[in-house]
Amino acid sequence: MKQLLLSLCLGLYSIAGFSQFFEGFENTYGPDLYPTSVWTLSSGNWAFFSNEFGIMEQWKTNNTIPYQGANAAYVSNENIGLNNTGEDYLITPLVDIPMNGQLKFWSRTFFSGNQGTLYQIRVAPMTASQTDIGSYTVLAQFTENELSTTFDVYEEKTINLSAFSGQGIYIAFVRVFTQPTATLGGDCWLLDNVSVEASLTSNCPKPTQLVSSSITPTSAVLNWNETGNATAWEVFVSPPNTPAPLPNTNGYIVSSTIPFVVTGLTPNTCYTYYVRSICSFAQKSDWSGPSNFCTYDCTNNGTCYDNLNLVAFVDSNNNGIKDLNENDFNYGLFTYEINNSGTPTYGYPNNGAYFVFDDNPTNSYSIHFDVASAYTPYFSSSTNYTNIIIPGGGSQILYFPITQLQSYEDLEVTILPSNSPRPGFTYINYIRIKNNGPQNISTATLTFTKASAVSIINVSQSGVTMTPIGFTYTFNNLAPNQTLNILVNMQVPTIPSVNLGDILTNTATVSSLNTDAFPLNNNYSLSQILVGSYDPNDKSESHGGKIGLDTFTDNDYLYYTIQFENTGTANAEFIRIEDTLDASLDESTFEMIRSSHAVNTTLAGNQLTWHFYNINLPPTISQPDQSHGYVFFKIKPKTGYVAGDIIPNSAAIYFDYNPPIVTNTFNTEFFSSLGNSSFAASESFNLYPNPTKHYVKISLNANDKIDELRFYDVSGKMVKSMTTIDALSSDIDVSTLEKGIYFVELKTKSKSKQIKKLIIQ
Repeated sequence: MKQLLLSLCLGLYSIAGFSQFFEGFENTYGPDLYPTSVWTLSSGNWAFFSNEFGIMEQWKTNNTIPYQGANAAYVSNENIGLNNTGEDYLITPLVDIPMNGQLKFWSRTFFSGNQGTLYQIRVAPMTASQTDIGSYTVLAQFTENELSTTFDVYEEKTINLSAFSGQGIYIAFVRVFTQPTATLGGDCWLLDNVSVEASLTSNCPKPTQLVSSSITPTSAVLNWNETGNATAWEVFVSPPNTPAPLPNTNGYIVSSTIPFVVTGLTPNTCYTYYVRSICSFAQKSDWSGPSNFCTYDCTNNGTCYDNLNLVAFVDSNNNGIKDLNENDFNYGLFTYEINNSGTPTYGYPNNGAYFVFDDNPTNSYSIHFDVASAYTPYFSSSTNYTNIIIPGGGSQILYFPITQLQSYEDLEVTILPSNSPRPGFTYINYIRIKNNGPQNISTATLTFTKASAVSIINVSQSGVTMTPIGFTYTFNNLAPNQTLNILVNMQVPTIPSVNLGDILTNTATVSSLNTDAFPLNNNYSLSQILVGSYDPNDKSESHGGKIGLDTFTDNDYLYYTIQFENTGTANAEFIRIEDTLDASLDESTFEMIRSSHAVNTTLAGNQLTWHFYNINLPPTISQPDQSHGYVFFKIKPKTGYVAGDIIPNSAAIYFDYNPPIVTNTFNTEFFSSLGNSSFAASESFNLYPNPTKHYVKISLNANDKIDELRFYDVSGKMVKSMTTIDALSSDIDVSTLEKGIYFVELKTKSKSKQIKKLIIQ
């Protein structure tokens, strides 16, 4: 392993200095089998035994994870029964203690988190029996966290034995555990390189209270407390799991400077550091440490304090600052360039805000806000910032005031999946209605049409009117930016009533008394494929994998949902989702619709990235209802798609620093939906106006004549038909049809047919 020593590369080092007593447990003979309690080692005969509880697990050799050499001493945990206290002893032979003697040893634990184990150092005089536990007194005691700051990293401990100078004593290493439940508990103990020696540093005490602060992606401030009179120190910095520095390890000399700033570090990397005092040219203290810190990964986990906070809002009083009563603005995107590179990056506001983090504080930004093209008749933005540098010492807010040009009404409905439908199980759809406009909507009606194969078990919203094919709900006084969320729980029948691969389509439509500026978002259909099992981290598209060419126009979008779930054992502090858009998708048409939590959405080229900073998503095992999340967006395919074209899409989901979870690849295929007899290119028909309210004119561009017209709603139900028309064109009264999306099927006298979409406002 490589180790960083403040830009110096170090090799391996061996223990230096005279040691009066040393044991590395390299003797491969023993310990002797129970009930014998003697372990013959190179330093003499050690004793090992347990009290009446826990005799099945006693001290022995471990050759898998020693600190140094081939072996370490090891005692495992075991089930000793509720409320029982086990004591596992490992005792040195009689050791003569020199002047200013000290005990040193390297040890670590085995499990993460506190398991309730105590680790004691006990001593007994030379007049006592080595195995008489009543003769031992406790000299030092450690909890698991005190013994091993990082549970799987060896740490050296030093115990002052000066009170026993000139005496012979037995030294006992005792693992103590009182079992609080009937299940297995407690932690293990790994012990290596035990020594007793005269301290050469008694007049040169080591530093204490090692801390780190002001951490950046590439630097940190290291601080400690000098307990003696030293005016210079050595600092040793290395990645975790690097062996600790030894007495003859050379560190970096810091001349009379506390604290010390270490630079040249790698972002998103953890380090361990040690410090020792230089009391004179010939005298140095013991190393103090380890102390751990991690540099930040600003871009991916947002832990950096310094950032740009971009805020878009409707500036109703034209003062350029977002006041408490002014609404966030999400209908557009932030466009920025770094160092005037000419390569734009796009940030999508969430509740009007977008954050910019950067590991390089010297980068400069040029930023402006683009109102989405569909909203330019109603809003404008003229604010630009150039050569902005992310400040040191905090967050800088850049306001982007949006001017409203005229009022309008925009009522939107969408449906989100919660889980995939399975035969015999229930599944949930979430209906979300939002007032996207700047004025109240006095009254409106939701119509939900379910897939014919399923039955509705319950609806979360009270006051709904159930129908044979779904339900309706009338609501009042929906304020600007206010949302209405309705949960629909449905039952899927068992096979053979349904089959795996069947597509279940549910549809929601909203209508109000006023004219809607964006009628296309008044209707939404969600098609889901019936599956046998599902992954909670998945990708899906609302059309269910199949799209008829004649039901999909240049105004239509693909609606993707990426769902994620924390199936781990601890909270996910931050989550990142990456989606590389297929070449057949037009990234310029991407629009973020919503997400389960606050999110930073970025588009660079064809790379989409969502950052959930500080999400702290709980795991399913502790809070199943709160362990889920999603992102929901729409995008158009590039023009020129034909029958048989397939658009694939998948995503990679990162929980904290773990490897990514790659979702399924969801394929969307276009197919011809004209039946077995279709129009030639010169024989298409027109319907206009579209959208319409009262009448639609349908005309045939051919020498043939119209024979029959049929109107279908999005659930496939025929709602209107006309026969024996026998004309090139016809004016149709559609005022009796509810607002929504319909499909018009035209059949000619020569038995050709074609289908087109009609929107009724």
